[in-house]
Amino acid sequence: MRDDSINHSSETAYRLETPDQHRKFYDDWAESYDSGFAASKGYDYPRLIAEYFVGRVSPDQSPVLDIGCGTGLVGVSLRKEGWSSELTGVDISQGMLEVAERKKVYQKLICADLNETLQLPQSHFGGMISAGTFTHGHLGPEVLFHLFSLARPGAHAVIGINAEHHGNQDFSGAFREWEEKGIVGKTEWTEIQIYQAPEGKEPEKKLALIADFRIL
Repeated sequence: MRDDSINHSSETAYRLETPDQHRKFYDDWAESYDSGFAASKGYDYPRLIAEYFVGRVSPDQSPVLDIGCGTGLVGVSLRKEGWSSELTGVDISQGMLEVAERKKVYQKLICADLNETLQLPQSHFGGMISAGTFTHGHLGPEVLFHLFSLARPGAHAVIGINAEHHGNQDFSGAFREWEEKGIVGKTEWTEIQIYQAPEGKEPEKKLALIADFRIL
């Protein structure tokens, strides 16, 4: 049963600290997330990431892992953009995954804490995508690094990172180190707006950076 006393907002989500807090918060938010948050706030982030991905990534880079897939907004956007290859979604919230499953765009959905070792095959994925997972109160570059082992050599990744979180967690330094060690190829960075407000309203001014790179 949904707890109406909880303030379901991105600001509240940013203040969560533990995996269990995240799990309970998003389980409770799951059924109203798309209409109560994404649609009403003009949450354009998943569509923009998916559009960028389809424009840059070859269809043979399959299967694709959607990191922190939530209710499946990235998966739906990928399908709308014409991406037909296999998708696997992973998220900490079973409630969110149940909503994603109803959209029938993923071949596999896995409930797991990204801070822990995932029970997925090594060197398996040809592509990785993420929107909204690497943000305040969430995951840092060390979590992204540990996911690289799931990618086969040459896998193409398109990862959205909240711009403030990017600076606070020194993602630039992490990517620079990975490039120097030959773990990833040269990273291209693109700045986007997370929100596109409904007509007649001012958008919330929040930026994200798209990291576009190959895992070597």
